[in-house]
Amino acid sequence: MMTSSIQNDLATALKSGDVEYVRRVELDVLQKWRSSDEFGNSALGQAALHGTLSCYEEILKRCPSLFYETSTKGHTALHQASYN
Repeated sequence: MMTSSIQNDLATALKSGDVEYVRRVELDVLQKWRSSDEFGNSALGQAALHGTLSCYEEILKRCPSLFYETSTKGHTALHQASYN
């Protein structure tokens, strides 16, 4: 189970573009993480939404399957990127 500290720290890193933090996060955390809002974005979707390209690239490199994951609204990371 993911602690709220990890949940919050990763959310902050994705928003601010802290790619070094993203590189240190365990793979299973990146794969399982979802935003705590009503959208439930994956880590990749959240990085795309915030336009933090370096984080997006790192997550995509480590977890390519997240490219196909959808939010609770049915949006992929590509949809999220189009909002920027």
